[in-house]
Amino acid sequence: MSRTRWMLLAVVMAIGLALVVSPALAAKAGGKKGKKNKSTTSTPYTPSPATPETPATPETPKATVELPEAAAKAVKDAFPNATLGEVKAEEENGVKMFEVKLKVGEAEMEVGVTADGVITVVETAIDLKDVPEAAAAAIKKAAEGAELKKVEKEEIRAEAKDAKVTKLDKAKIVFDAQLAKGDQCGKIKVADDGKVVEELQWQAAEKKEEAPK
Repeated sequence: MSRTRWMLLAVVMAIGLALVVSPALAAKAGGKKGKKNKSTTSTPYTPSPATPETPATPETPKATVELPEAAAKAVKDAFPNATLGEVKAEEENGVKMFEVKLKVGEAEMEVGVTADGVITVVETAIDLKDVPEAAAAAIKKAAEGAELKKVEKEEIRAEAKDAKVTKLDKAKIVFDAQLAKGDQCGKIKVADDGKVVEELQWQAAEKKEEAPK
């Protein structure tokens, strides 16, 4: 009887202990599960708003010079087969002039013309071999130690002076030679007989601007 009572008491104590320990274990297990779920929860990805591209700055168009009607007609009549190029406006001795670039076949020319249609000068790029012997000799002498960059034949048809333009009975022919030496550039003008019309003068060459990278 005593033995049976002790066995019954042991069973009751075991059941009581199980009832006490089981909730604690369940709570502990639940805590671990909660932590695991929390650690695996990911934050939704929100893409960053795209940075708008900065629009390219448009290039400033070059200013164009409009050739007056009378000047345009004079150039067209004198050079009917020429292709008209760049036009620049300038003032010479009080007279407004227009410098017009032309191309006739392979030849490149520049024509000076007044607003009312008077052609003052015609400049044509030529080779030194096409320059008269006396004029070529004067140019070669001036070009000693320098590089001959360009030779132009100038046909002067009218002259501007004191805000007036006077047409010449006979055109004057002058040869314009452009030279380079080191960082300097020079120009000399000679007549077809070799006489120096404009002395050689040197000046610092203009530096070309580098293109943006």
